[in-house]
Amino acid sequence: MTTDVWWTFVRQAAATLWRTRRLYVATTVVVALCLILVGVALLGRANLVAVSQLARSRAEVTAYLQPQISAAQVAQDLQALRTTVGVNGVTYVDAATALQQMRVVLGPNRALLAQLDGENPFSPYFAISVDPARAESVVRAAGHLAGVSWVQNNLTVLRRLTTLINVAQGVGWALVAMAAVIAVAVTSHVTRLSMWSRRQEMATLRWLGASSTFVAAPFVLEGLMVALCSAAVATGALWLILTRLGGLLASLLPFIPWRLGGGVFWTAASATWATAFGCSLLGTVIAVWPANASPDGG
Repeated sequence: MTTDVWWTFVRQAAATLWRTRRLYVATTVVVALCLILVGVALLGRANLVAVSQLARSRAEVTAYLQPQISAAQVAQDLQALRTTVGVNGVTYVDAATALQQMRVVLGPNRALLAQLDGENPFSPYFAISVDPARAESVVRAAGHLAGVSWVQNNLTVLRRLTTLINVAQGVGWALVAMAAVIAVAVTSHVTRLSMWSRRQEMATLRWLGASSTFVAAPFVLEGLMVALCSAAVATGALWLILTRLGGLLASLLPFIPWRLGGGVFWTAASATWATAFGCSLLGTVIAVWPANASPDGG
């Protein structure tokens, strides 16, 4: 087909969209909501991965010490831990450093520590990097040290967090699949309505010898135009979500390396556009194919 023919199809599709604009506006809104769900799922997955990586980087056993432990006892326990099988490294953190670390973690909310009236409620501790396979034995060994008050196995928390993240990702992918199915179904249904309203025109074209591609082209273009508008709306919504909600999360939880930059946005936006056009084409083909196989085009 020539360029003039394709431009004719484009004008015809645009005219149809304008005549039935209420229907297509509703369709665009529904498809855009589905695409927003896809984009949010991708943004959420990227940040869940960041949280998981942060947790893994801090996977360790923490041995909290007696508040008034002597320097000699600290040195003795430190030496004992360093010779324990399964320990990769040990760092001693005194109470003042623990308080300073909490100030960094709280970020803009560090003013909450002013309510302590100058007191330091934090205990000194050993941050113990361990071989995950020997974590339990290290916990037992650390618990028997004279200067240790109690021991926290952060690897247990990490395993629970990993399970939670995996469940969240599974739910996210299920929602993405559901959104894609809804977008395909809506596009297919609206295309069928458009074809039904122009069934006589389609029958005439087929009677004149028009090919199936020629008959189906305007409807495919209508679907692509809806996809274009829906993807544009979804992209704008994703940008607002990333800047507004992302900024709020970054201020509330500054110690988490949230992925809020342009890279993750463009990845989600690209996937959203690909999903829009893929669902549009699939939905249109589902609607057009059986109609083109029918002798009367209906």
